Amino acid sequence: GVLFWMKAGKDKGNIVVIYQEGKKVQEISLEEDTEILIESNYTNKVKVKNGKVAIIESDCPRMDCVHSGWIKSPGRSLVCLPNKVEVRLVGKEDEVDFIVR
Repeated sequence: GVLFWMKAGKDKGNIVVIYQEGKKVQEISLEEDTEILIESNYTNKVKVKNGKVAIIESDCPRMDCVHSGWIKSPGRSLVCLPNKVEVRLVGKEDEVDFIVR
């Protein structure tokens, strides 16, 4: 059988960590609605709203990062390879979604 773990307030305490060229450049609560510009060879606009995050604008060549859409689950990330940017969604602690036996 499959045992599902339902957790109350699962988005509480989640944070967005932004890395550029492998170095952490910013950390922000997922509960705080904001927009962040990340500039280097290209510019990425990251938006945090309603408990989710996305790269909403970019001037990189293919804009795959923009087409990745919104994420809201810890462990997921958005990447802009040309700008060497990773937007990672991190949970307060390691969380179990489900257990299969």
